[in-house]
Amino acid sequence: MSDIVVTLPIYWQRTKKTVDLLSLNNYRNWHYFTSNKFKEVFTGLSQEQFQGFTAIEGQYKVHSKLYYKRANCDASNIIPVVEKVVLDSLVAAGLLPGDSVKHHVSASWEVEKDADNPRCVTTITKTGK
Repeated sequence: MSDIVVTLPIYWQRTKKTVDLLSLNNYRNWHYFTSNKFKEVFTGLSQEQFQGFTAIEGQYKVHSKLYYKRANCDASNIIPVVEKVVLDSLVAAGLLPGDSVKHHVSASWEVEKDADNPRCVTTITKTGK
């Protein structure tokens, strides 16, 4: 069984003039129409990458690697938003049994600078249980 790896951008071209950083702060402040559109767009971006993955049964861990543009980036504000979209998409696609603590037993993250291609790479790995 192999890992499931999903890569998503951390910036969203919300309107012609507005580019938003995916963060808890922005997500919290968006109108519900905007947050619903965000979930729709990023669920689609996630699901485009699911071909060839095998479903993970039982427990799993999640590791995220954030590639940031500027050093004032707050990873602990970005990674939870991306992780939630990825996990919800995987559950909806039947590739994960759920995202409760019964299944999702561990999470970790790291950061690296990449000013040319800011993104978040989320890796889901089955644990021994």
